[in-house]
Amino acid sequence: MSVEIPLHDRTGMVVKYALISPEDKELIEKYKWHQVHGKYAAAWINGRQTRMHHVILGKPGEKMVIDHKNQNGFDNRRENLRMATFSQNSQNVTRHPNNEYFGIGFTKREQKWFSRCQNHHLGSYDNPRDAALAYDKCAYLIFGKDAKTNHLVAYEECKDLKLDDLVRTNRHQLPKYIYFNKSKGLFHAHREINHQIFQSPCYKTQQEAEKWLTERQSQFDEIIKNLTMSQQNQPITRNDHGQAIINGRGITAIVDDDLWTKLNEYSWGSNNGYVHGLVNGKRIAMHRHIMQLRGHDLTLLDSRKYYVDHINGLKYDNRYGNLRINTTSGNAHNRKKDPNASSKYHGVHYYQSRSKWSALIQKDHVQYNLGDFITENEAAQAYNIKAKELYGEFAKLNVIEGEIVNHERTRKKIKDNLCPYHGVRYDKRRSKWIAEISKDCHRYYLGQYETDKEAAMAYNKKAVELYGDLANLNNLAP
Repeated sequence: MSVEIPLHDRTGMVVKYALISPEDKELIEKYKWHQVHGKYAAAWINGRQTRMHHVILGKPGEKMVIDHKNQNGFDNRRENLRMATFSQNSQNVTRHPNNEYFGIGFTKREQKWFSRCQNHHLGSYDNPRDAALAYDKCAYLIFGKDAKTNHLVAYEECKDLKLDDLVRTNRHQLPKYIYFNKSKGLFHAHREINHQIFQSPCYKTQQEAEKWLTERQSQFDEIIKNLTMSQQNQPITRNDHGQAIINGRGITAIVDDDLWTKLNEYSWGSNNGYVHGLVNGKRIAMHRHIMQLRGHDLTLLDSRKYYVDHINGLKYDNRYGNLRINTTSGNAHNRKKDPNASSKYHGVHYYQSRSKWSALIQKDHVQYNLGDFITENEAAQAYNIKAKELYGEFAKLNVIEGEIVNHERTRKKIKDNLCPYHGVRYDKRRSKWIAEISKDCHRYYLGQYETDKEAAMAYNKKAVELYGDLANLNNLAP
């Protein structure tokens, strides 16, 4: 048995219904619900848009989400909801309409069907059923008996299988200089030394390709030795400023003198403004390769949280003194200023409607509004102070030209509509404090007051009436 909850549009008309369990009826009917993104039910609760499944099961823990088992975001019955990891939630998606089976795809170039499960390549097949069968087996091993599959095999039949038996060879798992041709299903060795290419025939096994490479290792060592000796006598290429440079395809990199010989062994090119090359059979950015040559083990760092940052913002300046390991937010903070911005300073913007300069700064997806200022220099100074606080030695500071007035004193002059209380603002035209509050897309006007504290008291009274124990109240302590 289930209960239907109406979902309204902006005009108040019912456009859809959500399903809930009978025991949640009293909890859900207290709020007015609407649909978001065309697939979920949500309501405004205590000033925040909250989805219905979060109200029923509560806020999920870290790295967890609430998953709808039948992929229907409006079906919020308790038996259809479960706590799941991100990978479990992403696995529980609907089948592509062009595919007969779930978890498979088709490559036009190879004219074959392939299956992939959580970044595991499961091979290419002549018919879609075989690809779907491989997906089902892998899904059961990774996600357990609750995995979403094509029901081509039972969970009990997959218990004794090993993931390594299902996963096909991935090029990222191969040794250096060994490659796998998926279309032919064959291995080969490939190595490039000083623009000279050495490539083996194709073999059925990886061991045969490795054997071919081992038999020629002495030949490769001799070539590298002769090349190193010739390069040691080769003069360093320099630009007009006397800096050591390496000329690549479409880009020129600036490097340190002591690394010039070693870096010049490889071919380099441009990739989105950065210098990239093929080093020991693997493609890598020059700035990351330099950090490794200097003793930094980048494999220990989470690539989603840390970057090798160019201090001066020049992607081609790969001198070690210009490189540092920085966080994601720190790397974004060190970006170039937009040449079309309204201000010559970082983090400073001019608002024509207010005739004021505003200072903003961001870290870890949180934006800090530092206030409005009369002059551009004062806003830039406020940005510098906050940047030092947030980023420390990695802060990118504005070089301020001209006289600077104490920005704290200036902010007091323009503190017209700033108030420490929720739901309270200052009306300059009437010289009064206004109290307002919202619920379910409806704004309540609570009147005009002589002081901000009186307006805050009116806000608190209405908040308790609308939200009860969930009300977010102003602290009116003296």
